Amino acid sequence: MPIGAGVETLRLLPNVPYVISPTGFASGTTENVSDLQPIPAPSPGSTTRYQLPNADVIGKLHVTLSGTLTVSSAGTGQTQPVPGAEWPYGLLSLFTLTANGISHDLWTCGGADLHAKNFVTQLGQTANTDVFPGSVGGGGSAIAAGSYPVYLSFDIDVATDPTWLVAALFAQSDQALIGGQLGIADIGVPVIAPGGTASLWSFAGEFLIRETAYEIPINSKGELILPDVTRLHMFVSETVPWTNVGEVRTPLLRTSGQLMRIFQSGYYGPNTPLSALPGTPTDALIDEFALAYGVRAVPYQWDPASGLASQNAKAYRGPVPYNRLVMDQMLYNPSRDMVLLQGVTNLRTQSYVDSAVTPTVGSATMTAVEEILV
Repeated sequence: MPIGAGVETLRLLPNVPYVISPTGFASGTTENVSDLQPIPAPSPGSTTRYQLPNADVIGKLHVTLSGTLTVSSAGTGQTQPVPGAEWPYGLLSLFTLTANGISHDLWTCGGADLHAKNFVTQLGQTANTDVFPGSVGGGGSAIAAGSYPVYLSFDIDVATDPTWLVAALFAQSDQALIGGQLGIADIGVPVIAPGGTASLWSFAGEFLIRETAYEIPINSKGELILPDVTRLHMFVSETVPWTNVGEVRTPLLRTSGQLMRIFQSGYYGPNTPLSALPGTPTDALIDEFALAYGVRAVPYQWDPASGLASQNAKAYRGPVPYNRLVMDQMLYNPSRDMVLLQGVTNLRTQSYVDSAVTPTVGSATMTAVEEILV
């Protein structure tokens, strides 16, 4: 099955002589790590833009959101909020990465998606310096009145690997426009649980973007030496509403690339995530999970879906945060297991919701986040 012509990637390639030589680039480059100017976080429910420098080859971004959560005491008729299902990483409501007017964002997702991806790619590493009140995934007690420091960190793997920098972004051009958006979530569900008085919480802070980039060496012919910048690394989400139990389909983005991973999650109502973890009550349970294409081809199926949740927990040294199910084609043998997207039609995930679940119209959603190498 074909991988694709890569028409989109041509917009990112140099307009001067160059050669693609990962080994030559690795031996001749110098790594540079630098912080961009801090960006004030927008008001809740809003977004702000950022732009990366027109220099070097970009391999990785590290985004931090730091600030202060101020909690006021509940007055008459008010209820002290309890952290919601996407607390705290869902405070970052939107991250996008766009390059040179490519028709689809390379990355578009929320902070909970990024945290789940970081957990997977770092094999369950949770020992970090992040600071926030409450716990990941919310629940527990209401946060008492006071001021609380918040420091949340997210790794953005622009390239698919740190060694050979496949799908790094060539940025050393006056025509390069590489940047995106950063959003702060509304102070409401699912950042807080239903019933809490949202006006009792306020957040103010800033974003800091740290860029890991690599200087471009030049050979004796005057040609730029580059890693494989002919590819693109994408991480994009697709959300659909649903009202039925049983089979719920989420259509997947079909590009000319290779499917690396799928992160699947769902809600059946406000602040009420579905789960496939063993022991989940049937009124919140995903019974089965499958990847399907065409009319009836089902190359991957987990029945019960708890088998995949258990497999994930063993692979990543713990359950994936925010009730994500992960179909990981990079885990064992990527060259064998990655799905060539151009060779399939009507590609979709199929989540089978238990008949005991009662979906709330307007709040029941299913989300698939695809990681793709184009």
